[in-house]
Amino acid sequence: MAFKRKLTEEPVVKEHFQGGAGHLDIYPILNGPDEMYHKGRVCSIMKLQPGCEIGRHRHEGDGEVFYVLSGHGQYLLDGQYVPVEPGDVLFVDDGEEHAMRNDDDTEDLVCVAVVLYSK
Repeated sequence: MAFKRKLTEEPVVKEHFQGGAGHLDIYPILNGPDEMYHKGRVCSIMKLQPGCEIGRHRHEGDGEVFYVLSGHGQYLLDGQYVPVEPGDVLFVDDGEEHAMRNDDDTEDLVCVAVVLYSK
């Protein structure tokens, strides 16, 4: 299933994603499990505008990795918020909680996000 395509210019917008403030803009890279050999369910660019966040939630049956492309914010890691910046790699394992927020007033926080099944 080889292909070439461009990211959509219009994101999928999730209001108050996982109970977070504002909204999350999602630009799918791969479209679900079929394009991920059924090893995962998400491979996307995710953008949080200033003041927006992904609410605190727990992963069950999968884990998630983020690679920060641009912007600055805070990531919930082991129960505490830590600063994130371009080049950071973040991972949450099956059964763990996480959240992310853009607390910068001037620029979007943009990440690549991949959710992989743990079993």
